[in-house]
Amino acid sequence: MEGVSTYTCDHCGKVCSSKAGFTAHILTHTRKTGLRCDHCGKVFTGKGAIRKHMLTHTDPSCLAAMVPMPRNYQPRNILTTDRTNLEKAFNHRIETGCSIRTACNLFGVKVSTLGDAFTRSLKESDGRTFVPKHQNIKKVFTDAQEHFIEEYSIKISRMFYGLSTRAFRRMVLKYAEAVGSPAISDVWRRVGMATRDWYYGYMFRHPRLALKAPEGMSLARAMAFNRVNVEVFFKAYVEAVERHSFMPARIFNLDESGLSTVMKPCKVVCEKGRPVASQVARERGNHMTFVGIVNAAGHGFPPVFIIARKKMHADFQRGTTPGTTVLLQANGWMDHECFVQTLEHLHKVSYSSMENKILLIMDNAECHMSIHAAEYAIQHGIVIVTLPPHTTAKLQPLDVSVFGPFKSVLRSIQDDFKLSNTHVPITEHMLPEMACKAWDKVCNVTNITNGFRATGIFPVNRNIFPDDAFAGAEVTEQAPPDDDDDLPQTLAAPLTPSSLEPDQPQPGPSGIGRMSPAFFASAASTPEAAPQPRQTPTPTASSPPILDVTPEAVQPYPKAPPRPAARGRKKIRACILTEDEEALDQLREKEKKKAAREEKKRRSEEKKREKKREQEARQAAKRRRRSEPVEASSSDEEAADNPALCDDSSEYSDEFAEELEHDAATYPFVQKEPEVKDFFYISKFVAYHSLDYVHLLHKQV
Repeated sequence: MEGVSTYTCDHCGKVCSSKAGFTAHILTHTRKTGLRCDHCGKVFTGKGAIRKHMLTHTDPSCLAAMVPMPRNYQPRNILTTDRTNLEKAFNHRIETGCSIRTACNLFGVKVSTLGDAFTRSLKESDGRTFVPKHQNIKKVFTDAQEHFIEEYSIKISRMFYGLSTRAFRRMVLKYAEAVGSPAISDVWRRVGMATRDWYYGYMFRHPRLALKAPEGMSLARAMAFNRVNVEVFFKAYVEAVERHSFMPARIFNLDESGLSTVMKPCKVVCEKGRPVASQVARERGNHMTFVGIVNAAGHGFPPVFIIARKKMHADFQRGTTPGTTVLLQANGWMDHECFVQTLEHLHKVSYSSMENKILLIMDNAECHMSIHAAEYAIQHGIVIVTLPPHTTAKLQPLDVSVFGPFKSVLRSIQDDFKLSNTHVPITEHMLPEMACKAWDKVCNVTNITNGFRATGIFPVNRNIFPDDAFAGAEVTEQAPPDDDDDLPQTLAAPLTPSSLEPDQPQPGPSGIGRMSPAFFASAASTPEAAPQPRQTPTPTASSPPILDVTPEAVQPYPKAPPRPAARGRKKIRACILTEDEEALDQLREKEKKKAAREEKKRRSEEKKREKKREQEARQAAKRRRRSEPVEASSSDEEAADNPALCDDSSEYSDEFAEELEHDAATYPFVQKEPEVKDFFYISKFVAYHSLDYVHLLHKQV
């Protein structure tokens, strides 16, 4: 129509007849998406408007459209300005020379906000450069200090001493007081920690951090996995590979894992907000040991089962992989005898010989360390390289990439069996067949080769583990003493780095020396100086923050005190077991001590049995003597043996005669047959005691 002005949108080309409609349309391109009613689809710009609108609906499901109150309060009825649109409006007015109101209408910016932007540009710049508004002037920490807190939290968690939310908030308050932050709230000091709002805001600003439930890590594992032990293992492994020129198909790994007829159930689809259970055969299932064997070429071999039985049953090998070996043991665990039989199984499936040797990588568990197993391996061409103690979770390929998927597949197989066979319990006769199905499924080239690659065994990679992986060992690391003759050895690692490469520079075991700042080193250099109490700077509005203080200065990293030298049995370190004479001598000595203990125990049991037999013989003799009748001639024989009783001239005979006369006068003997209602005296000797009775005769027998 002629004489009517129209407005065209630069974004989509829509033509509006009125300025108000054009402005409302522009807001659809610049403003955020409004709140939409789930019932009718109507869009609202404010939460108050949508709440009133939902009251018009009778369907209770419309209440789901209500938006919960956020943690950070946002005032209603106040249009927030996007910084990008504000900068575009500022540049548009500078380029075109239009008015402030025209630029605000085009980009959906408040007039006062754009005016403040030009005022700020004139004050802080040349008036033609956009200067963003500085917000959060009173921040507790600077960006660098927040980065220090982030790095501290990550490192202390890698040392297996991560901070909980409350411990983290308490540390933050100490650090804020140490740096002299002028923005510490009174609420922080009253509760003794940072508030929850600051904590959630900090976690939002640092997405690298997250709150997780940690797994348990034993002290032995945390202490044993260090750079020194890993270097010792790789030195022995590379030496064995270079000496015998092993190919990937001749490098084997063997390890055990426990199986049960009742495993953890799989996740199920159920109602939200209510607990759910899954039916199992019993509370705790029967246990058996599974022995897996793989090689670096990605091949899996028939397993070995150790079952807690004394008699073999044909169902144990039903449905198993051809070549599977089933062993019987009292409690179903691996022992020295079962391990020798396992080596026989390995020799059978690998075709090892003195001309075609194989390399076996295994842990140095107590059940593996026997002289009989070592001698069998030497005779049949099996070169054994042992892993360092308590490091199998990182250095054993089976633990890294095979046993995890194997247990998951076995759980799913048991779950499928439970669904297909209702109220049919899984017995130990069925478990070997299920385990072989899971083993055949997960023993593929990808899983096995990934395990050897992740541990650095094949291809050989000594530096497969970064320094962060050894952070847990920093807690127990101790500096070597100045004089080995005067001070006891308290190193946590079994060997020092100087014993590995004497001519090479010593590598840091786990990055020791980076754990403390410079002022800790200066304090350690003067141990005779008395420690001074830390003076916490008083934060004021005018005092500048301290930038060179880190959270470590406020709360140092955990450090274990020196431990006394261990007096227990000496563990065999990582070595070539079949070629290390020191380790073999140690196994022979252990076997001698074991034989001596068994002989001593056998003798002790034999003495107990002999003593018990003698005691039973004495008791039987006593019972026979009591049951034998007294013969008449025994008194004559006793009198003949004892002349004093027969001699009338002795002094004892006169006393005995007087005693008999007194007894006869006091208790005269009646020479007649007993009658009814007569009392008679009975004296009985039982178990070294004399029992006297007086009985009344009721009837004649």
